[in-house]
Amino acid sequence: MSPKTIGLIAHPGKPGVADLVNVIAQEFSRLSISVLVEKETAAIAGKKVGHSMAELGAAADLLVVAGGDGTILHVVGQLGDVIKPIFGINVGSLGFLTCANSSTYREAVECIAKERINFSQRALLEAWVKLGEKQTAKMIALSMRMA
Repeated sequence: MSPKTIGLIAHPGKPGVADLVNVIAQEFSRLSISVLVEKETAAIAGKKVGHSMAELGAAADLLVVAGGDGTILHVVGQLGDVIKPIFGINVGSLGFLTCANSSTYREAVECIAKERINFSQRALLEAWVKLGEKQTAKMIALSMRMA
């Protein structure tokens, strides 16, 4: 898979993530890969245009998520039925779902651009909790094992 358009999403509360978003976007642009930035991510990175998660799901070939496992799970939950491949860049100390650390973002972008990444299929579980007449919103879990 050679992505032509990347959807870029970041955890807004992580230190240094605004700078990371900007350098990641620059690296993809340098390699002639289009970048669409999620609205909240665009705001913290000082970008004028941001896109909804639904827009990213419809337009991007690959989502690059800067944050951690929780950020990836949040993105999966927001995408709904439009699940795209996700490449996670960890902006913290430990991640089981992320593919690279923030200090290796340049190498990660190169690997994505040159199709040197492998994808694994993950199972999703949707659940609702019903208490009497009340029902929670849909909750989504992502399997740690390959489907």
